[in-house]
Amino acid sequence: MDTPYRPANERSQQAARQFMDAVYELDPQLVRKIAENENPPALFSATARYAESVIRHQFIYGVMLYEGKKLPRDYAEAFRWFTKAADKGNSDAMHALGMCHLMGHGTVRDSAKASELFRKSAELGNPDAQNNLGNCYSNGDGVPADLEQAAHWWMQAALQHVPQAQFNTGCMALQLEDDPIKAYFWWRIVGAKHPKAPESLRQLIELMDPETLREAERRYAAALSSDHGP
Repeated sequence: MDTPYRPANERSQQAARQFMDAVYELDPQLVRKIAENENPPALFSATARYAESVIRHQFIYGVMLYEGKKLPRDYAEAFRWFTKAADKGNSDAMHALGMCHLMGHGTVRDSAKASELFRKSAELGNPDAQNNLGNCYSNGDGVPADLEQAAHWWMQAALQHVPQAQFNTGCMALQLEDDPIKAYFWWRIVGAKHPKAPESLRQLIELMDPETLREAERRYAAALSSDHGP
């Protein structure tokens, strides 16, 4: 693996989850008021941070509507707010719009449009979009089936600690590369965060000869200590 792997910072991930939990506990009317304020007073209009906050709140308000958080669930209205944020370049909103198109929530089901939105978001570095674009290529959903492309996008998401992508990257290591050492790395990395990984790793270890297993363990330890994958 040429791209460095850096272990997840559990403290920062927990802080991010706690922050988002707190955001979704906000008064939805306050969130909407911020989201609607696209023409702020002159004092704030030139500040990039203010504009980013408005866009972020447009996405958050869409999530509240989509998931029924402190508001009645309304897919069509959520779709409208996701569109407003996505049109301004918010990658989370692009991914959310892709999910709407994939599931037919608030709009007609259109897997080709979903994959297009996943790609736009993925190219901006959004890990969930990278994972779902990999799923599209794996299933031939909206794009021609292509396991090489699926593996590419799953790898990008795996490097950003998406458990499903990490497990799938291990699967692709065996299926496309016949590389049990790389599969060992990713299945051990994801561990219990994916329900199939522990048993898959156990079965893989049973099939590995002692020398290959020692090499896999050596590379796993080296990868974590040097911030590089196998």
